[in-house]
Amino acid sequence: MNDYYCIKGTLIEKKKDAEYLSYVFKDDATHQYLMCTQLPNWQIDPIEIGEEGYILFKEVEAGITEWYDKVSGRRIKYNYDGIYLINFIRVSKHVNDIII
Repeated sequence: MNDYYCIKGTLIEKKKDAEYLSYVFKDDATHQYLMCTQLPNWQIDPIEIGEEGYILFKEVEAGITEWYDKVSGRRIKYNYDGIYLINFIRVSKHVNDIII
């Protein structure tokens, strides 16, 4: 289960706990909500509430899905189930044919 998923949506809410950022996005197509976590070592530009964009995320299963540890050169299984934010690309706003 190393699949990545991409949806177009809008950030509805966010919360910071210690090192982690949790986000709630509303999927534009299904109008359902996606809650995902940004891991502390993944650098993603800050996302503000109300911003619309493309959300790339990955579902992981504890003990099954693996990640690559650059330091040790080994693949390590995740300890917890989760949905992790991989990237967010904002939708460009067009005003009089000028991209903002």
